[in-house]
Amino acid sequence: MKNYVFLLILMFCFFKSESQVFLNGGNICEDQKFNLVFEDDFDGPLDQTDWYTYFPYGEGNSDDCSFCRTHDDQIPFGEGQIYLDENVRTEGGKLIFDVKNEPATWFNQSKNYTSGMIHGKKHFGYGKFEIRCKIPDGYAHFPAFWVQAGNHEIDIFESWGPENGPTDKFKCSVHNYNVETSDFWVEPEIDLSLDFHTY
Repeated sequence: MKNYVFLLILMFCFFKSESQVFLNGGNICEDQKFNLVFEDDFDGPLDQTDWYTYFPYGEGNSDDCSFCRTHDDQIPFGEGQIYLDENVRTEGGKLIFDVKNEPATWFNQSKNYTSGMIHGKKHFGYGKFEIRCKIPDGYAHFPAFWVQAGNHEIDIFESWGPENGPTDKFKCSVHNYNVETSDFWVEPEIDLSLDFHTY
């Protein structure tokens, strides 16, 4: 059985720009030639044939489950938002997720915030995955970019702002849900919320 990778992006905006690339330990893919098979510059409305705006874990890839729009099965202590379609927009070549301090309920879960996310509909085998984004500043934001296949997940980055101070580090992880997670922190010694970077 083939393992496929699907793309999940939980970000606040994406943008093509010239800036630093953060990789700890070098780029093992550098000598390999890759063929671009998918790219989205978000230069128009979000293409619904490429992206879900929820986790498609309900029947028929629907959002018909409590986890699908909350990413949370730890009531009442998990993530603090409901993902809503209206909080996902494109503007000037950027994908923007709005975060709002507003109460919302999805199935049996009530939250004090709403936000947005996208989940890729395309499936890929092995390859190189990149994102150019600006990480939001502020406590309790949780932008992430990861890929998943079966019981495995690779977090290209996850970040959350500190209560005080700059957003100056991110975590990379490899998960096998049957064994322990391997992860490490990358600390480039700059405030990642001030500019767009490639991960």
